[in-house]
Order: sequence, then structure tokens, then C-alpha cells
Amino acid sequence: MEKFCVEFSILPANDGKANIFCLTSIATCNDKVYAIQEEYQSVVYHKELIKTPTITKVKNSLKKRYQVRRVWITMTEELKKVYLDEDDNLLFENQYLEEIKKEQTAAVQNTEAGVLEKLLEKLVQNTQDTKQLNLKHIAERFVIEKFTSKNMNANQQIDIFEKECI
Repeated sequence: MEKFCVEFSILPANDGKANIFCLTSIATCNDKVYAIQEEYQSVVYHKELIKTPTITKVKNSLKKRYQVRRVWITMTEELKKVYLDEDDNLLFENQYLEEIKKEQTAAVQNTEAGVLEKLLEKLVQNTQDTKQLNLKHIAERFVIEKFTSKNMNANQQIDIFEKECI
């Protein structure tokens, strides 16, 4: 392996207020993707990788939370010592990285999309119900006598109508 594709992302910190620049996964040239353990995702732990010039460009391009960038990085001898064992298996901090199957990521995305669609449908339904209730209550309170020239003049009727609308 001479190059590998590294995925960076801006993720929320444990407190939920700060953002952390993270390394989330590493992909090989043969399209195998490996997840970085959650406790080691912060780039602070990846000292050899931080030294590469590509990282500063990636960091500058990520501005908002949950943005993602994937970049190819050439495997130097120093990086090989950190991320590969003697048999070219990907590891970090003496722990082998878990391979992410494409079917797993597609299934997760489908379930997340399904949940979001259901939530959106409920939200739309609830807002429509409240609008109908509100209009019903407004219509009940919006009672103006029918205009006849015998009861009042047109200016009074228009003033009453405008006040009722407000």
C-alpha cells in the first residue's frame, strides 16, 4: 500500500459545545474502509499524520460541524510504523481497525433516512392539525354583524372589520 484515503470530520466534543477535528476512517486502495476507534478519533492522537502538509489544508477546508473531507495521503515510513503491522494490516495504538462493510453503511443510512422521514411526517401532520384548530377558533371568535345601511354607515363597518382582523 503506497497511499490510503483518510476521512476527516468536524465532530462535537463530549460537552456538545466545542468542535473537534477528527480522523474517522482510513480506506485502502482496494476500497476497504476501516473505522478509527471513537476514543482515538481526535487528530491529537495522530501525531505523525498531523505533520503532513495535507492536514492543514483539510483543516482549513472544514468549517462547520459534521462536514467531511476524504483525502489521499502517501504512506511514508513513519506513517507505516504507526498504522500498519508487519503484514500490512491496518491498526492504531496496537489495536486492529474494524472494517466497515459497504452494506452496513448503506443500511445505517437507509434506517436513518427512514427515521428522519417519519419524524418529518409527524411534524408536518402536527403543524397542520394545529393550524386547523387555530383557524377554527379564530373563525368562531370572528363574528361581525351583517352590513346593512340601516344599522351603521360603511366607514364604521370597515373600522369594525379591520379591528376584528387585527
